[in-house]
Amino acid sequence: MARSGVTEEQVAHAADELLLAGERPTIERVRASLGTGSPNTLIRHLDAWWKRLGERLIENRRQIDLPDAPPQVSEAASTLWRLALAKAAEGATADLKAQRAALERQRLDLEEQRLQAEARVKKAEAHATNAALASERAQLRADGLDQLREQHVARINALEEEIARTREHSEKLLVEQKAASEQIKELLRSAKAERASAAEHIRSVEDRAHQEIDRARLETSRSAKRIAELEKQIQRQAAESAKRLDRLARDLREADIERVALRAKIASEKPAKAKRSTVKKSPQRLRARLHGSKVG
Repeated sequence: MARSGVTEEQVAHAADELLLAGERPTIERVRASLGTGSPNTLIRHLDAWWKRLGERLIENRRQIDLPDAPPQVSEAASTLWRLALAKAAEGATADLKAQRAALERQRLDLEEQRLQAEARVKKAEAHATNAALASERAQLRADGLDQLREQHVARINALEEEIARTREHSEKLLVEQKAASEQIKELLRSAKAERASAAEHIRSVEDRAHQEIDRARLETSRSAKRIAELEKQIQRQAAESAKRLDRLARDLREADIERVALRAKIASEKPAKAKRSTVKKSPQRLRARLHGSKVG
């Protein structure tokens, strides 16, 4: 009589053992392995086991290959490796964000410097314009003030040199800003390529897992067909063996009948042999008697 209380873990363990032995886990085989369990309970636990089989295959694919290590060590190493990969990915993402933030700050600083330089250029141009106007007014008021004019010219030249230096610095800032922008674009392209590579790797792993599942299902189907063929062959051999046993039993019965008949025949032939022996011996006895009477 079946007992209740079979757990999902017990059914999963029995199904794993059957699968490792090359047998398809069925209700009958799992129940025979456990020695208990109602069909309703077993089919519910087996359905849950089949649903988790694909996830387990994928997880086994991702585990680190440690052939000489115990399963507990392999699983722990695999877990640590996945955590390390996740931590490294988080660190790379954080570094990328930090670099982007630093480049953004640098870009803003360069933009601010460029605006300040343009402001200084405008201020210098305005100052130069004012100086030129002042010089012209001075020349109009005092044509004879050549020294003052030369000073104004020198000041204007100095301002023009400052303007030129400011423009050069501004152009340099623009070049640096362009280089920073290109670096940001390159980092974005690199991050996008890494994401695409990771997605492709995940798809490849999933495709291999699906192929392994399909191969396992095909092998299971072939094994079931082979088992069915073997069962039919065993049934045919059993039928032939039963026929041979029937023939042997019939031959034994016939042999027993023949043996009984031979014994009866032998038994019936013994008195006749005894009579023939008596007839043969009687003349000898008569001759002995006659010979004895003559001697006396």
